[in-house]
Amino acid sequence: DKYSDRVRCDHPNTSQGEAIAFFLAGAAHCLGRTKVLTMVEEGLAGELIEQGFILAGTMPRFYRGKKGCSVLTYNLDEGRKSKANPKEFSKVEAIVDKVEHLEDSFIKERYDHLDDMEGPTEESYDEESQPDIDVKTILAMPKDAERLANLIDQTFDDYPTPSHDPNYVRAQIESGVPFRYIEEDGIMVACASADLVPDALTAELTDCATLPQHRKKGYMMALLTDLMWDLEQRDYHSAFTYARARVPGINILFKRLGFKYCGCIHQSCRIGEGLEDMNMWIRDLPTTGASSDTNKI
Repeated sequence: DKYSDRVRCDHPNTSQGEAIAFFLAGAAHCLGRTKVLTMVEEGLAGELIEQGFILAGTMPRFYRGKKGCSVLTYNLDEGRKSKANPKEFSKVEAIVDKVEHLEDSFIKERYDHLDDMEGPTEESYDEESQPDIDVKTILAMPKDAERLANLIDQTFDDYPTPSHDPNYVRAQIESGVPFRYIEEDGIMVACASADLVPDALTAELTDCATLPQHRKKGYMMALLTDLMWDLEQRDYHSAFTYARARVPGINILFKRLGFKYCGCIHQSCRIGEGLEDMNMWIRDLPTTGASSDTNKI
């Protein structure tokens, strides 16, 4: 990941924690990268820690609702061990600690509303904002890729994935990744996606973008709630996210939606204003009991 000056390895298919630690550290050294980020089954974490990796946190029941996922870093540059914005992080942490979860009945009512819909149709967040149940989100089609990419590009100066590229977004949608958006007067004003991890039956809620003049309306809550409904229909067991640690609104939102805070990755990726700390959040989803074999893509 040259863009964020790191080597990243998600879910390596190995039981050899020491070997993967040596390999990743060696790869980062050879490539001249200053950080390694890896997501592994929690049972491997101890071996990586013995080799100098730092545990950022563990997301419980990540893999098919059973095994946890440990997120670890290795820093070739000592400066990347520390938080990029420690003062802002502390302020956000204090605010989020005081936030209460939404009543489950709100999300259930929102889900029930979606059950009545006839299939797919053609960022700051204010803690006081809560959408009406009837706020309409639209499940994106490949033809929407250019508008989605433009919206994300307008929202972020830097972004860790090529979501500003219409071809990338189109390929994601065609592969089965759900994107949802909201329109006002025919203009796309907010969007989000659920980046699928089919083998684990989980998904990363990401690409959260809202035009500045359309914020504080609860749109992102509606989008994320509806994406969780999409995941439930696939019998996915959980949803997780990486949220910018210095931005209160997005962390407040995930706390209100019942996500559990799992830790912080220091100076993780380039987003917003340079390298930023990213908070990890996860929540269990109700499942339909459908066969998990039908969910792979």
